[in-house]
Amino acid sequence: HLLSSLMILIGITGLIVHALHARSRRKLWLTSPPGSIASIVSLTSRSGFGELLLPYDDESRMRSRLSGFKFRLDQRTGAIVAEEGSGFD
Repeated sequence: HLLSSLMILIGITGLIVHALHARSRRKLWLTSPPGSIASIVSLTSRSGFGELLLPYDDESRMRSRLSGFKFRLDQRTGAIVAEEGSGFD
């Protein structure tokens, strides 16, 4: 009985969080389902990340290469845009 009560409580908590964040999710425009290869390609295809990063870069090398950029989402297309400036910390 304790475990079933706990599962019901977790479900109700999830519904409350879902309802509270519904307004925030309305503003989120996704071009493809999140977590798919299509979403990664659609969000980064024209950003130039392929020229900056290599497959064998470790975390410190990635940080040094991306340190001079500011990242944002393009409001029109939803793509990730990298601009030179104060960014990434």
